[in-house]
Amino acid sequence: MVLTVVLNPCVDKTLWVEKLTLDLVTRAGRMDLQSGGKGTNVARVLSRLGTPCRCLALTGGIQGQWYTALAREEGIDLIPVPVSGQTRCITTMVEEGTFRQAAFAEPGARVSEAEWQAFFQAFDAQLPDTDWVVLQGSLPAPELSWVYRELIERAHASGSQVWLDSRDEGLTQCIEAGPDFIKPNEQELSQLLSARKATGPEQLLGTIPNIVLSRGEQGASWLHLQGELCQSVFAVETVNPVGSGDSFTAGFLHGLSRGYKREDTLKLACLLGALNASQWRAADFTRADVEGALKRYGLTLAL
Repeated sequence: MVLTVVLNPCVDKTLWVEKLTLDLVTRAGRMDLQSGGKGTNVARVLSRLGTPCRCLALTGGIQGQWYTALAREEGIDLIPVPVSGQTRCITTMVEEGTFRQAAFAEPGARVSEAEWQAFFQAFDAQLPDTDWVVLQGSLPAPELSWVYRELIERAHASGSQVWLDSRDEGLTQCIEAGPDFIKPNEQELSQLLSARKATGPEQLLGTIPNIVLSRGEQGASWLHLQGELCQSVFAVETVNPVGSGDSFTAGFLHGLSRGYKREDTLKLACLLGALNASQWRAADFTRADVEGALKRYGLTLAL
């Protein structure tokens, strides 16, 4: 089973308007709601692909109840851990036709020491059934890097492997805990190398067995102790890239869970990232959508 961890979930609200304007009342022609947070997106895609997956999330207040209801409606096996603060909402106004947008993100909920302990207990309870722990997304606050380190150590103590996709302190301060995979982009890798006083990613492979590097328009590469694999992007007309990295992670974890060859795992990850970018809603496509994309690009992977 895959367990995704969501420390800073959100309700994603999209308002579609004819024209983005300031200083005027803007009436939306339609509204779209979705559970959000990077680990939430990963769980949504994995669930639809048929990979056993649960999502452990800190939730609070009325918006936390809203998030929980949306996630479950979307087929996510959610385990909410209550906190006293309010789960955030991200409201995005999108101009019809042009996709010009403006996003407004609320601050995340503050978490008390007692609430962190309850969260760790809930996390530990899932570990006996967990093969992979996914720590996906930035931290609610920079000083909370200790939380990811603690989760990595607990996961490893139980025999679970860890996928870490974060940035800033969530990445640089967690390397010593030894996640099994990290997924930086080129800028994040540069920051990590600088923090570690390393000249190249191969110098990190003693601490991190696998580095999956997002190269933007150049695709992605997988560096591991036996060498490096590269995969170019799958060309699509981009509508909204939000959620593409999470869809990539879901494809990668699906491949690892199903025992794919390395090159097929990387292909599926890149394909799902491209499929996500071709539509508006983040990480919201079906197994049939993926099978159709595999056919269009002439790939013979069995989901």
